[in-house]
Amino acid sequence: MFHLLLLLTIILSCLIYLYYKTSLKKNRRTLIKEFKQNIFTIVPAKRKDAILIFKNMLKTDYVKNLSKFDLMSKTQNKNAILKIEYIQFAIRQIQEWTSEETKILYQYYHKFINTIIDLNLQSMWKYMPSTINIIKSTMKHEGNASGYTINNNIVLKHLDYDLFVHEMFHVFSRYNHRVAENLYKIFKIWVADKLVLPHHSKIKDLIISNPDTPLIVFTEVEIKKQKVLVTPILHSKKEFNNDTSFFDNMNVSLLFVEVRIYDGKVILVPRDMKAFGINSYFIDMKEVNEYIQKLGQNTDYNIHPEEVCAKQFEFIFNNTWKQKKQPELIEKMLTLLQKTYSSSNDA
Repeated sequence: MFHLLLLLTIILSCLIYLYYKTSLKKNRRTLIKEFKQNIFTIVPAKRKDAILIFKNMLKTDYVKNLSKFDLMSKTQNKNAILKIEYIQFAIRQIQEWTSEETKILYQYYHKFINTIIDLNLQSMWKYMPSTINIIKSTMKHEGNASGYTINNNIVLKHLDYDLFVHEMFHVFSRYNHRVAENLYKIFKIWVADKLVLPHHSKIKDLIISNPDTPLIVFTEVEIKKQKVLVTPILHSKKEFNNDTSFFDNMNVSLLFVEVRIYDGKVILVPRDMKAFGINSYFIDMKEVNEYIQKLGQNTDYNIHPEEVCAKQFEFIFNNTWKQKKQPELIEKMLTLLQKTYSSSNDA
């Protein structure tokens, strides 16, 4: 009798376990299905469609603000002076996705959605464009970089899941500015609305524009025992001379700034540092270790908090973040992203 009861107990336990597993699996499928119906989809863009997308990029702030060096280096043409020349060169780099590559992109998308569910990050995708276009390119118009984003478009040189996740974060950040600002605050870095460069400064023509970092940022550091505000400026060390990529001469300087509030907008203006024995408005980022430390030690790409966050987002999705040098920064980021954003559109 005892053995019979034991056997029945075991069978009942197995049935309950199987029911629980089946129910859990069914609930998960339902959750994923409902989530997909309410968020964005990806579209591996055909070349003819990508061409139209690129033509419309002429109206974007990124293209409108390209510097003199940008135009020359990104078109590999020392005579380039018009923004349309960048667009025309970029269009010539567009390629067609193969059927196998398209299949892989959709596999990336499904894996991405599954990870969102696993990490309880559904709420962070509330405010997103309904469609994200994925465009294939040689990337010669962006210094042979691996990928970048502009509006709701991701441009890729090759297929790589971590890169896909990285660029997805940039799209999210672009459409959720307030969330991005809160993420930057983890590093004690703030966002401004406008930056005024020093009058007569040659650096304006040498700026290297990054389409993935549209937000102007600033922070406080100590220089010669004086607390000052600085903003990072990505630029070339010299004028364009047919180098293979703008990455070859890329440098980061920190511009000393002061904050002005005008009509509710935060405006950064250059600060004269002569009173502290500094005869330039700029200082090389490498000379200010405090700035580098603020962005943590989880990635070497520590210029702008947007790129740091995108890289850490990769670590969260590939589940390697706990092995990084400063996992506490990534944990703060994950905790913030898991919160529900109930406000109206954050963009």
